[in-house]
Parts: sequence; structure tokens; C-alpha cells
Amino acid sequence: MNLCPEELPDSWESVSISVISEINPKLDKKLFEDELEVSFVPMPAVGAEDGKINTQELRTFGQVKKGYTAFSEGDVLFAKITPCMENGKMAVVPSLRNGLGFGSTEFHVLRSYKGILPEWIYYYVSSKLFRIEAEHNMTGAVGQRRVPAPWLAGTNIPLPPLNEQHRIVAKIEELFSELDKGIESLTTAKAQLQVYRQSLLKHAFEGKLTEQWRKDHQDELESTDELLARIQDEREARYQQQVADWQESVKQWEESGKEGRKPKQPTAFSSFRSLDNEDVSGFSDLPKNWVYTRFENLIEYVTSGSRGWAKYYDESGAKFIRAQNLKYDRLDLSDIAYVALPDSVEGRRTLINDKDLLITITGANVTKTAYVNGDIGEAYVSQHVALTRLINTDMAQYVHWYLIASTEGRRQLERSAYGAGKPGLNLDNIKDVIIPISSVSECKAITQQLSEKLSVIDEQILEIDIALKKSEALRQSILKKAFSGQLVSQDPNDEPASELLKHIAVEKAELEAQAKQAKAASRKPRKKTTAA
Repeated sequence: MNLCPEELPDSWESVSISVISEINPKLDKKLFEDELEVSFVPMPAVGAEDGKINTQELRTFGQVKKGYTAFSEGDVLFAKITPCMENGKMAVVPSLRNGLGFGSTEFHVLRSYKGILPEWIYYYVSSKLFRIEAEHNMTGAVGQRRVPAPWLAGTNIPLPPLNEQHRIVAKIEELFSELDKGIESLTTAKAQLQVYRQSLLKHAFEGKLTEQWRKDHQDELESTDELLARIQDEREARYQQQVADWQESVKQWEESGKEGRKPKQPTAFSSFRSLDNEDVSGFSDLPKNWVYTRFENLIEYVTSGSRGWAKYYDESGAKFIRAQNLKYDRLDLSDIAYVALPDSVEGRRTLINDKDLLITITGANVTKTAYVNGDIGEAYVSQHVALTRLINTDMAQYVHWYLIASTEGRRQLERSAYGAGKPGLNLDNIKDVIIPISSVSECKAITQQLSEKLSVIDEQILEIDIALKKSEALRQSILKKAFSGQLVSQDPNDEPASELLKHIAVEKAELEAQAKQAKAASRKPRKKTTAA
């Protein structure tokens, strides 16, 4: 596979990686004692896209001589298995205990010949372009796909003169160092904004954010008894509205000759769930006019999606909301699936409305929650998502902020999700969440203040993310220039790469001769047989 630029400087060559390095060199294990300490490098010890490698862990040679990959100082480690390869787990091996290391069998080892800088190989095989091509050439079953050694060995790499290799590597490291400083500053700023974001949410649900508002709006505050009574009144009013709607639907059904199924009578809400002191033990103290209540008391409807939606997938139709659409605690429709549903399908009960809350209940994104802000058209949720509809939908944004606050609702959901076994939530876990509430006016004031302040923070975080993406693009641009001969100037006095290849050919011939001699010396002489 030729990934080299079409045009290279005259003093450069394009060669396969196996010409300038030995792929997965063998180790003569007879040369080492079992008690010898060596460095041990499991896959997690190699950083992703940063070339860092932790060699602090030690083992004895006897412990690792079987079942692990051997390597030496200056070798290049290349993670061959998915997703480690795609994540950029590659590095030049630094100093090792007794000059020897062992690690995961999921590493390919590239040992450069004399005149080839290992850093030159590392920067090439760790580049985004190379990894994309390597991914396309992986073999094996899903989840266990690997980069084959023959593909790695046969892929071309541009080769400059040795002196130019030194100049290019030095320039790359200089530019990357400056780039890394900028990335570090951006990452620190982003982390600080995220901390500030959570601090705002915490203060909001402790009543600190609207402390002045309460002083200015004493006439709009409710006592805790009035709060709880209002919630119960809203529940009863909503149920009576459901009954009235049902009665009207039945009337229309009868007038149409009872065509189709009879409308289903609404189920009465469960009994109002009160809290005692033990229930809220460990929770923050609330202002005078606030009260804690179970989420269930605020909910009109909570359900999760049905199984078996795969047969309804289509190129267009109703939107199908999956867990990945909620992974940022907001509704992300950029990677949306579509379904075409028959009218009789049971899953139509999960039709999404404006101001619904969607909560991930299984998988890696468990507890991630989105607020449906506006009409998104016909849409349904998958079995991995719970759909929650509040009685007073004006409270939905307020509740959403609470559920994504790390020290508040999210903490409660995570405790339920990660309690035992596979991470997951059931509908009762959602109903059980304890939420602080105040008067309708104050909850609206909190929602408004949070929306204003958090939108500013989110815009700043977005700007940082854009800058980080530009930094990564710049990193790849630097590598592209480096491997096309455009990063530093050429020196006509440098010995061309063609001469370097001749030296390598001599070195390889000498190594092969030495290997043959060693193999011959290791053979035991055959015993002569004599006739009886």
C-alpha cells in the first residue's frame, strides 16, 4: 500500500516499512535468566495520540517470557487491535529495566535499522491518515479486528536522508510542544468552565441563585404546605382532564359506529408519596419556602420504548430516538434513525411531545437526560430510553437542569444505575428521585437564570472545542508537511536516502548471516548409526 505523497524531494525515497525496519523481531530467550527484572507494558500503559508510555511496572523474565510480546529500547509499539489502533496507541519505547520489555500481544513491534530514526517511523504510523488506512485494512471478527503484520510491512513510507530525518523530527517536536501548551491551556479552561457550570447548578437547587429574587418577590412565595397542596391539586386536575378527554374519545368512537378499538380508560395516578426526615437525610438544607418531593408526584406519564423496532427501520419516516442521541445531556438529532410504523403498533405509546424529558436507562450513556425543547415532529424512543412527561410541563426545563446536576439528580440516578450488576435504570428508579421545588414563580426564575448563564458557558465550551479541533487539524497538517518534504528545507550536502538504503541492505545481510550462524550452532549434532 503506497500512502506516500506523489511528489517527494529528489533526495528522498519511497519504500515499504519492512525495508527500513524489522516487524515483530524475535527474541533469543535462551540468553536471559528467569530471575532477570524486565519492564512490563500492558495496553493501558500506552497513551492515546500522545506517544507516552509508562514503563514503571516490573516483572521477572520468567513471568513474561511466554504469552507476551518482547521489545527493546528504541522500538516502536503499534497497537494492532480495535479500538486501540484507531485511538492512536503508539509510542517509541524509552529506557527499560535491563534494556528489555514485554507487553500485550496486541502490539506490533517495529525495530528500525541503522540510519532510521524510530521517531520518524512513529510519527508516520501514528498519523491520522495512516490510522484511517490501517482501519480499512483490518481483518477479523467485529470487536476483534486487527491490523495484519503483512499489511503493515508492505505499506510504503517516505524516507529522507538521515540528517534531514533529524531536522524534521526536531521541528515536529518543537511545533508539537507549542501546540500541546495551547491545548493544555484550552483543556484547563474547559475544565474550569465545567466546574463552574456544576457549581451554578448546585447553587440553583440549594436556593442560593435566587436568594435576592425571594427578597424581592415575597408576595409570590408559597408555604411548604401550599406547595404540596398545589402539586396534589394539579395531579387531580390533570387526571380529571384525562377522564374528560377519554369520554370525548369514546363518544366519537360510538358516533363512528364503534370502528376500531374502544379508547382505553386512563389509569388514576398513584397515591401522593410523602417524604420523612430519613428520606432526605444527607440532602442539602433548603430555604424556608422550599420542599423536597418525589419525582413521581410531578409525573403524568413515564414509560420506556418497546423492543423489536429493527424491522421498522427505514430511510425516512418518524424519528427514532436512541441512547446516542442523548449522550451530551441534550437532544442531538445529527445521527438520527427513522422508522415507518403501522398504526396498530404498541410502540406508538412512546410518541414524544414538546417539553418531554428523555432519560437513558441502559448502556454506556445511562442517566444522560435530554429536554425536548420545541416540536421535533413525529418521534419515538427506543427501549434504552425512558420518556417522562410532567403534569406541569412548565417545570420540565427546571427538572432537566436538576437531573443533569452532578451533585443532585445525576448522583441519585447513578447510585441506582450502578448499584449492582450491569448498569441500568428501571422506571421506579426514575420515580424515586427526590427533587427540591419552590413556588412556580421561583422555579421559573431559576430556569431563566440558568438558561442565560449556562448558555454563555456552553458557548464558551463550544468555542474551546472548535479550537481543540483546529489544533488537532494543525497537528495533522504538520505531519503531512513533514512527510512530503515541506516542513524543513533540504540540504544538498546530505547523503541521499538511496545511499542510506544501500547501508541498510548491507546491515540486513549481516544480520541474516549472523542469524544463520546462530541457528546452525544451536543444532545438536546427529548421532551416527552403525550397522549391527
